[in-house]
Amino acid sequence: MAKILFLNFPAHGHVNPTLAIASELATYDVVVTYALPESFREAVELAGATLAPLPVHEIGMPPALSDHELAALPFELARRAPHMVPPIVELIGQIKPDLLVYNALYLWGRLAAACADLPAVAFRPYHAPRAPRSVEAPFASPELEPLAIAAAQALQMTCRAYGQPVITLQELVSIVEPLTLMFTVREFQHGADAFDERFLFTGPCLPAGRPGKNFFSVEALNLTKRVYISLGTIRNDDVEFYRLCIDAFQNLDWQPVMSIGHRVDPEALGPPPSRFHIAPHVPQLNVLAGADVFITHGGFNSTMEALYYGVPLVVMPVTREQRLTARRVRDLGLGVMIERAGLTAEDLRQVARFAANDDAIKRQVRAMQQIVRASGGAELAARALLKLMEK
Repeated sequence: MAKILFLNFPAHGHVNPTLAIASELATYDVVVTYALPESFREAVELAGATLAPLPVHEIGMPPALSDHELAALPFELARRAPHMVPPIVELIGQIKPDLLVYNALYLWGRLAAACADLPAVAFRPYHAPRAPRSVEAPFASPELEPLAIAAAQALQMTCRAYGQPVITLQELVSIVEPLTLMFTVREFQHGADAFDERFLFTGPCLPAGRPGKNFFSVEALNLTKRVYISLGTIRNDDVEFYRLCIDAFQNLDWQPVMSIGHRVDPEALGPPPSRFHIAPHVPQLNVLAGADVFITHGGFNSTMEALYYGVPLVVMPVTREQRLTARRVRDLGLGVMIERAGLTAEDLRQVARFAANDDAIKRQVRAMQQIVRASGGAELAARALLKLMEK
């Protein structure tokens, strides 16, 4: 019986796209193991996989990373390699997987695969250009130079401990596996021509059989528009933005659904206006299945899910990666990109109305929806993994 080990950051936006692949692999009697914290156990087991808790995640990726922290992430991961890679290699020795599948940003997984001499596949649950970021001098900031020295020493120590040739950090981040799963479509990818046959564009990997019934109320079907508002699961504590959304839509004949996360006290927003549904969490796929427009931070998964359901987007990016996604939405005519600074309720109301009603945007979204739905998703990804293991 074939075995696959998934290595990933303990962040829902990175884990969720892989769960449908695990479910698909289970139908082929493949034993899938995830190395994640206990908080992910229910989701992993619902996908038909097994959880193997690892201590490495105790100092894994923080809940939210600024662009500056993201720039330092490869150095930090490399610096911690002597402590973080051995538990992964030990787990590999225990479960003896036939294949390692890891997040392309998760350098511990990439290094552990090399140290354990295990075939590996990468995946990218994010939107970024093909070329890896330079992690060599000259550095963008003086703070990175001592980190780079520590990273080089740590990589030397780790590689030598396992009898492997020493690999530099630049070499490590530049590795391209024989297969990298891309959870988007080529037509949406920035600089798609730079991605060769080693990159498989699967589109979004969504659970089979979802969504269920339309989330919006029967009353909403008789209203003008249905708007979904979410800032994702990380930087979702912008109370003033949620208040602005209430001001923008409370007097319209629209039904707004707003997901505010668990870091905002709903009482801080006051009593919800008529027709507003405000909750820490909502079943996003079910909501998108009935929405007319989606106001979002531009998270990669959220964007692809919206396009799968043919929903125009209003994107308010925060990070560099979200900004890249937002520009693709704008440039492909799939919605509107807005800035948080200076945004008023009237601005938001007008741009949401435009995105929901503009015929050109709706045409482009429908065309992209057809491409996304035909991309193959989790089934295509699972077949590619199975084919690789057969070689």
